[in-house]
Order: sequence, then structure tokens, then C-alpha cells
Amino acid sequence: MTVAGNALVEVDRPCATRRSIASGVHDGNVGVFYACTYCRMHTPDHVCIITPEMPGQCSTYDWSDARRKSSREPAGMQRPVSTGRVLSVLRGEWEGVNAFVSADTRGTLRRLCLHSLMDAPPPVSPCCECIVAVFPEANGVVVVDREYTGMTPLGMTFAQILAHIRGKQTQGFFGCARRALLAEGFLAAEGGRRRVVWMPRALRYRLGVERCRCTAAAGMRRARFTIADEGVGVTPDAVCAFLRAVHHPAGTLSPLV
Repeated sequence: MTVAGNALVEVDRPCATRRSIASGVHDGNVGVFYACTYCRMHTPDHVCIITPEMPGQCSTYDWSDARRKSSREPAGMQRPVSTGRVLSVLRGEWEGVNAFVSADTRGTLRRLCLHSLMDAPPPVSPCCECIVAVFPEANGVVVVDREYTGMTPLGMTFAQILAHIRGKQTQGFFGCARRALLAEGFLAAEGGRRRVVWMPRALRYRLGVERCRCTAAAGMRRARFTIADEGVGVTPDAVCAFLRAVHHPAGTLSPLV
């Protein structure tokens, strides 16, 4: 562990190594993603689409893992999905992905936008590491991980939120792995990491230096000081007061809802 500014930083070396191996590989420059149905035993119509930027929501498999598993076990739970024609780079929508999920879920899902919270977001896995949820009061999003058991500004805990949305495609809610928070395409359709206004303190620390580097590239050099946590408060009034005081950029973005 190291100390950066006033923040304790935990560097996830295995993940950093894996990301370095996949350097230069992005959602837009490969022609194949992978579908994972591992948690279908819990939610019959759920499917995760794993891309170079977006690991499975449980974080068990990333794109390289899924590619290896698919080649070794063609009849297994990880299957290749040809992306086909790009419908929107910003939203993360591909014609081939839409066709696959529509067939695989028997029409329960017809569209999937991998980089959007508000337009056909991925269904939320019951095993997801994090939930990203719209927080209208601040024109931003709340991120909460499974390890945080306290209250959020949404008035619910992680478990309570998950109980309402597990296995479903729900506008304004997005399930993901922690590593996906660092992805170039994370919520690109809504402005990316500039939308993040609250997350548990431990999650901020865990993401550490790598998160700060990525958010700096997205125009948020002071991200770790402008994102509220449970120390600031878990009520909309407390969080919004803090965001105004630190001039959080979410207030300058187009309305989410």
C-alpha cells in the first residue's frame, strides 16, 4: 500500500498486469465479444457480454479469459458473439450483439448498449461486483459495490437495490465489475466518469492510483476529491451540498432524466 495525497491507495497488481497485456485492445477494434451465461442458474434470461473493456459483471472472466474458455470448451458457458455492424460507438451498440441477445433470451432483450446507463443498458447480474445507478438530484450516478453494506444516497443498500433489478434490463441501472469503472467506454453515452458523484470510500481507495489516472484523462484531475462518499453523507441534501462546494462537473453536463 502507498499514500497518495490524503488518500490511501491499494494497487491491484494482478489486474494491472492483465490490463497491460491487453493494452491497445478496445471494444471498437475487435470483431468478437463473448457471452457468458454462468449466472443463468439464478436468472434464466440473463446474459453478460464480455468485451475487451468490460469484464463479466462478477469479474470472474475478462475478454482474454472468455476467449480461452470458449476455444477449449465450445459447448461451455462462454460463447463467441460476432459484433457485426457498429450502430453506435458512443452507446456501445452493435448489430450482431443485438441479434445474439434477442435470440439467446427469446426476445426478452432486443437491444443492448454496453456503454450506456439510460438507453438499453445491460441487465444486472445477480453476481455483479458493482451497481451504477442514476442519482437525479445531482445529475449524476451513484456507484456502490457489493462489499459496502451501508446506506446509499438512493435510500437503499446494495442488497436492496439488487433485489429490485437482478436479472433485468432497467433504465438508469447498470451492473459491472470494479475494473469496468476504469474502462474507456464506461457510461460514454452519458459523459463517462464525470457522472460519478458518490461511491463508498473503500471503493475509492481500492481503485486507487489507476482510477485517478483514468479520470484525469477524462477531464477530472481532482476526481478523488470531488466524489462524495459515506463520510460526506448518504442523504441527497448532504451529497448535493458537497458537490456544489467542490464544483463537481456533473452539474455542467446535459440532464440525465
